[in-house]
Amino acid sequence: MATRRMPTTPGEILREEFLRPLHMTQRELARHIGCDVKVVNRIVNGRTSVTAEMALKLGAAFGTTPDFWLNAQRAVDLPSRGLPAAHSSEIASPSELSRPPYWRGEPEAPMVSGSGAPLCST
Repeated sequence: MATRRMPTTPGEILREEFLRPLHMTQRELARHIGCDVKVVNRIVNGRTSVTAEMALKLGAAFGTTPDFWLNAQRAVDLPSRGLPAAHSSEIASPSELSRPPYWRGEPEAPMVSGSGAPLCST
């Protein structure tokens, strides 16, 4: 069975597909797009995400769309394989969340005063 590889990070794309072929340093890119070199370095090294603002700047600098960068970031942020997260059948729908707990089959929490004493006895 084939295993899925981790998505390529936007930083790796930036480094391998843009900076290296153009012989551009991180400092030169930062100066060109008007940001701190630390921001570019964090993206290249995968320590921070590409924001919408940065996607606009990178798109303008390299002739790509902002969506190119945001989709690359989304692929890293939301991998669609083997997550330990709950299955979609275990996640409540928005309509269920707006219902009172007793409609969802959950026990109703007793109403208590600030001192912790019950407000009424049953």
